[in-house]
Amino acid sequence: MSLAMNDRSPFPAGPAPRAAKVLTAIGAALLAVLLLAALGAPLFAPFDADSQVAPPFSEPSLDHLLGTDDLGQDLLSQLIFGARVSLGVGIGAAVVATLTASVAGLAAGLFRGWLDAILMRTVDLVLAVPLLPLLLVLSTFFNPGRAALTVITGLILSPRATREIRSQAIAISRLGPVDAARSMGAGPLHLLLSHVLPGALPVVVAQFVRAVSVAVVFESSLSFLGLGDPTSRSWGNILFYANARGASVSDAWLWWVVPPGLCIGLTVVAFAFIGFGLEERTDRRLGAGYWRLKSGRRRMGSRSPEPDVNTPLLQIENLTVGYGGKDHVLALDALSITVERGDLLVLVGPSGSGKSTLAAAILGMLRAPGRTITGRVLVDGFDLAYLSSEELQDIRGRVVALVPQAAMNALNPVVPVLDQVAEAVLVHQPMRHSAARRRARELLANVGIAAERTAAFPHQLSGGMRQRVAVAMAIANEPRLIVADEPTSGLDVVAQVEILALLSEIRERSGAAMIVISHDRPALLMRSARIVELSEGREVAAIGPKLEAPGPVAASNGRLWEGEQTAPGQPLLEISELWKAFPTGRGRAPGNVLRGVELCVRQGEIVGLIGRSGTGKTTLANVITGLTKPDAGRVLFKGVDILGLTGRLQRDARRDLQLVGQDPYGSLAPRMPVRDLVSEPLVIHGDPQSNGRADRVREALAAVGLHPVSRFLGRYPHELSGGERQRVAFARAIVLSPALIVADEPTSMMDADLRRELVQLMERLRKQRQVAFLYITHDIALARSICDRIVVMDEGRIVEEWGTNLLTTGAHHLATQRLLDAAQALADV
Repeated sequence: MSLAMNDRSPFPAGPAPRAAKVLTAIGAALLAVLLLAALGAPLFAPFDADSQVAPPFSEPSLDHLLGTDDLGQDLLSQLIFGARVSLGVGIGAAVVATLTASVAGLAAGLFRGWLDAILMRTVDLVLAVPLLPLLLVLSTFFNPGRAALTVITGLILSPRATREIRSQAIAISRLGPVDAARSMGAGPLHLLLSHVLPGALPVVVAQFVRAVSVAVVFESSLSFLGLGDPTSRSWGNILFYANARGASVSDAWLWWVVPPGLCIGLTVVAFAFIGFGLEERTDRRLGAGYWRLKSGRRRMGSRSPEPDVNTPLLQIENLTVGYGGKDHVLALDALSITVERGDLLVLVGPSGSGKSTLAAAILGMLRAPGRTITGRVLVDGFDLAYLSSEELQDIRGRVVALVPQAAMNALNPVVPVLDQVAEAVLVHQPMRHSAARRRARELLANVGIAAERTAAFPHQLSGGMRQRVAVAMAIANEPRLIVADEPTSGLDVVAQVEILALLSEIRERSGAAMIVISHDRPALLMRSARIVELSEGREVAAIGPKLEAPGPVAASNGRLWEGEQTAPGQPLLEISELWKAFPTGRGRAPGNVLRGVELCVRQGEIVGLIGRSGTGKTTLANVITGLTKPDAGRVLFKGVDILGLTGRLQRDARRDLQLVGQDPYGSLAPRMPVRDLVSEPLVIHGDPQSNGRADRVREALAAVGLHPVSRFLGRYPHELSGGERQRVAFARAIVLSPALIVADEPTSMMDADLRRELVQLMERLRKQRQVAFLYITHDIALARSICDRIVVMDEGRIVEEWGTNLLTTGAHHLATQRLLDAAQALADV
């Protein structure tokens, strides 16, 4: 029975009320009251703060709500006027601290080198001295007034914030969006304003909030110790006089000491609450819906349920999932699927059909802006909507496990893979760490990872090996259901065959049910599978153990198009004797990733570069686009060695040389909507701001098949499917109409129809604008259907070069033959 939206439904009709919004509202209200009192002190204070208006030590009354001090001065009036000084010094010092820290931290993190060294050593010297004693010494020595105290406090608070902001700036400058902007020719100013500063903004906000709180406390502490400005009223001064004049030994402390102390505390709380809300507003990914609705759930118990052989393992009943608020977009539309124990289900469909949304719903991991509108998901008869966070955590890994879509993003980059697999074991099994590591070694051996590679970090493994590690983590606790979400995306054809064979072997050995999600033909190697095809969130076909998946259909001449080919022009890109090595560890010689590479791409030519994962294809793309500096060699573009260009010359060269990166999610800035992502190259290269820019963005999005364009312009990367993100990345590359596009696996997350549209787009660009492509791929069939020449790369070298009509005949290098054999295995499905 499905669950409609009503008063008893566990699913809210819209985004759940956010605790963050409530806290922000409380903080804003508190701060508004305090600021209003400070700014309007002459209007709101009932008396002059320095005038005797009643007998000394008068108790609170209707005339004097907080009573009077030992001089008969009204304490409420002193408190209101004191807000001016305390808040003025606190906020002013926080502004000084935050501005100083932001300028220094962002400059150090972005430019590094000698500037970073000087700034960080200065910061280290200041941090070596405790802050409050340092402030006491400076205050005693300079005897500053209010303005000087504000500046000194701000400067003293800035070093710690500088280090925090610098760390964030360094982290952001190493991310994919910054590399993508650099490859477009972006200079330091654009990187700072468009990527580094927006990315560091949550940290800047947090540092400002912290600085206000600390500065208010510091000012109060100095004034309480008698080191503040004795001529100005502040909350700290009130406390100083209360302590000096005996309030603490009489009942006067209730109305003399408690109110200013309470105001100091409320100020700290108000800024903390506001900072919490501001931090979420600066990051679009922290949207509504992360707070789970806890009322109305039935408890399952502390352990996951025992299997009931009479109950289907997985029941999805009338499940409808939407993204967005009132005008939501449906990702799943009244979908119903049942998986029995031991079943093998292959779920296929184009990009954006709801496959990954379904995987998230099965694991209870659906996040904002997605929300369940109707329906339910039952695992062993238990409705996931009624389980607590602890119970869901117990189910994940023990009952249902996930093999994620992008293993590199799912693995921790700073932890060896052995420890990551051991962690997956320890989450659900009480055992010693040494025993968990032994179990992890067994699991890694079972998925084909050699013992000597278990201590490696994820970046030291190929894509196929990382995917094997993800499989080992998924099977660590012998789950009853394994969900493999696009397990072969981005892998070379040899690795695709190996991973699918591994999944089949694991299923046969363990008896677990398995759902394999794919947009393409490789998953159909899973023999005897029940196949369900999705389209726009609905089941459009349920097919037996054979499905004829559409692949690239070549024309009679072996290509995806008919008609005369455009003859290649003059050399556009010439690479000669290119070498690049990366460190491999302490005491070991650097490993050569590129070894004397020689390559040429002519005007209007499409050259395919194929090879297994880890052969150096992406490194070569990064060298060409300026993201990696080679150890030796030359890269001539239009006859100019672009490796030696700097400044404006480099930026101008990058205009005609664009990159489509391998990881579309990592290369798209998460805080920028699609319209800004695609228009960024136009901004970098100074195209005039006009309606023409918007038209060019729309044309680029339409060219890559994002229809209707208006639906995508305001969406953010986390709101797109993998294929949609990859199309946005390609639209960004073509918006400038470059002479050469380096496309690094641009179709790895696209279904067959979208691949066909993309390669047809590439051909149109080649014919109409003489655009050349260096097309990096592991898909030999697709390369043959579009490329003029195919170059094979293995272990950092170009080992073979063929015309597409010669690739399948004659003797080949061993690396080429392995790729051809794997491609033939996929073609025979």
